Amino acid sequence: GNIMKLLIENFKNFLNEDTDLSVLYHGSPTSFDFKEFDLEVGVGAIYLFLDKDPAKAFAEFHGGKECVYTVKLNPAANIVDLISVNTPQAQDVKDYITTAWDMTEEQWVDFIQCEDVCVFDFLDYNDDFVNFLQEKGIHGLYFWDGLDEINVPKIQVVALLNTDVVESAQIECGQSDGPIEEKRRKKRKKRRRPRYGYAGGYMFDTDGGGDGGGGE
Repeated sequence: GNIMKLLIENFKNFLNEDTDLSVLYHGSPTSFDFKEFDLEVGVGAIYLFLDKDPAKAFAEFHGGKECVYTVKLNPAANIVDLISVNTPQAQDVKDYITTAWDMTEEQWVDFIQCEDVCVFDFLDYNDDFVNFLQEKGIHGLYFWDGLDEINVPKIQVVALLNTDVVESAQIECGQSDGPIEEKRRKKRKKRRRPRYGYAGGYMFDTDGGGDGGGGE
């Protein structure tokens, strides 16, 4: 509501220095062991929320066991803040992304605010980027995401790249078991398509026209 509106309007001036990223939440239709989760299977990261409610909504959306994990990270976890870009490592990550997609500063602001194309569009299935982050000892990224699945156009998330920094993960499942409701996906809004064509990566359309390719 009003808090989210305030954060968006004051986006560039909003500092996240006091944001607690030591305890986060994950929603899933299945139960699994965080310590044994293979990040190389799937998009390459586990997405975590700062609050339990969106994790619960995400789990309920997919059905199944409707599991919510309370994930505590150990103090050594290196989560880089791409919202404020307030550290040298965050600047390195920004430089990597803006160079790869040939972004202007204005385009970066739209990107990091998840206006059309978002960080997850760059991160998911991007082995070279994940390797770059791991070589720098980065365990996760903190940024704005958009979740049409639960009708949340903009929300702060952490993409965790290394489960070794998980100190504990407590699980609560709403169902003992149940089918994963794939049919719900048909009701979701079509994810926003970027206004960019695709040629080995998103190419920014400076006139804002068209409804370019871009895979999901």
